[in-house]
Amino acid sequence: MLKRFIKDGVLAPLVQSIYKGRPFFGIARYWSVLKEFKTYRRMVRKQNLDERVALGSLHACIFDKEAAAGHVDGYLFQDTWCARKVALAKPRVHVDVGSTLLAMAVMAQYTDVVLVDIRPLQISLPGLSFRVGTLLDLPFDSDSVDSISSLNVVEHVGLGRYGDPLDPLGTDRACQELARVLKPGGALYVAVPIARHANTYFNAHRVFTRAGFAAKLPTLFLVEECFATERGLITPKEYEDIGMPYAYGCFQFSKR
Repeated sequence: MLKRFIKDGVLAPLVQSIYKGRPFFGIARYWSVLKEFKTYRRMVRKQNLDERVALGSLHACIFDKEAAAGHVDGYLFQDTWCARKVALAKPRVHVDVGSTLLAMAVMAQYTDVVLVDIRPLQISLPGLSFRVGTLLDLPFDSDSVDSISSLNVVEHVGLGRYGDPLDPLGTDRACQELARVLKPGGALYVAVPIARHANTYFNAHRVFTRAGFAAKLPTLFLVEECFATERGLITPKEYEDIGMPYAYGCFQFSKR
């Protein structure tokens, strides 16, 4: 019990405050939580309630009090962009390669979703099925998939982050494979980090320019593009007007 208290009740919140660059706020807020803990325990005892409030079970969440409702970032807006596009298109089956499991699990509530990943899927959920595969070797015939997505995945390929072999052309090969399986008239939804200048953050991800990424899918045509920021989705013109900062480019492609 003492070991858990030191780990979860003391070290974890203080390490979190240092990680966020707010150590003094973290210490002050931590002492405030301790005072609230003592007050709450006195209230429980005074009302003679059958509730165990042990110091060893203290788990100080020091930043939640001032946080906004829910965690909002570019991922939220790119995922909801894709989910809405698929909902409107109403494909019989939607295929996804490597995107967030939560987004695809929600999408599976209104259309059948096939997840493709090199890692095994550990859950069973109605509407959700699984196939082993990679972005370099998708388990589908050429020109066979009506609707497919891969959100913030292709930028990692070839950088070794997930145990994949090193390959400077990893993203290019992944894009070629997505284009290969897409059926003529079908829809490909893909999101990647975009900025004014391209860069490679080795072992993490690549960042592309708008034109640089679109050029990686020369056999497809661009249907739509928008940009996911922490404040929401913006148009290409709005993105240019704010100086083209780091954002998640959301691209819909199709094949003739």
